[in-house]
Amino acid sequence: MESARDRAVAASSLLALSAAFAPWAASLNTSLSGTVGKVSWTFTLPAVAVLALLAAVLGAFGAHATVCAHPRARAGQLSHTAQYWPPAAVLSAVAVVGASRATGPWLRLGGTLAVGVLAAAMLLLAYYTVDASAPVYGRARWALSALDYVIALGAFAAIAAGHLPHRWSAVLCGAAAALLAVDLLRQPDRTPDSAAAYVAVIGVVLGLSANYILLWAIAPAKAALMLLLLLYVLTGAIGHHFRGRLTWWVRAEYLAVLVLGAWALLKLVP
Repeated sequence: MESARDRAVAASSLLALSAAFAPWAASLNTSLSGTVGKVSWTFTLPAVAVLALLAAVLGAFGAHATVCAHPRARAGQLSHTAQYWPPAAVLSAVAVVGASRATGPWLRLGGTLAVGVLAAAMLLLAYYTVDASAPVYGRARWALSALDYVIALGAFAAIAAGHLPHRWSAVLCGAAAALLAVDLLRQPDRTPDSAAAYVAVIGVVLGLSANYILLWAIAPAKAALMLLLLLYVLTGAIGHHFRGRLTWWVRAEYLAVLVLGAWALLKLVP
């Protein structure tokens, strides 16, 4: 029977190959056109977007396979495995989009290797956060949350640097934030449906915020950092609420982080 490590390595290798193929897929766009009565239409199907969706599905399946290798899953004690899918899916899609914009063979090679390492690390961390009673759970949960925020930053930056209309970019930012919030708000004593409303609120807030931030004439990296700051504050405050620790002092701390962080980004980051 395959171990979690074997499944994680296999899935991460496939994701790395998807990222490696992305630069060549960028030139395979397909244009579709037609006429209905007096109305003519033309639609361009970007191959990179299709590959990103396929990679996201592959990443989700990889996360599912890795988590299902856990003893609790084999004993039938693990439900709601879909809550482990979003980080791998978002990472896979961002990796393909980022790789499609890479220039130079060495940069592409380095990006491919980085995708493989990050994907393997994420899948294994998801595996080690299945059982909250395991000694490694605390460290694995902290590391996985940190990786979630790194993925969020990459997703926001990739979207902000794209050439989509800002409304579509805002929708994608909100969707990425909501998907990652599923994992960031995952608690061992709560079911995913109990956090669904909070996840939806985070997606809407980040989407609306992105709609306005992306209208400003600021660098994509700066816009991504501002969205990441908002995601961190929202998920952090809601996480404390789930654990019954959202005191007025904690609220003041997160408010201070949001205000000071936004000021620092606006004034100090070019």
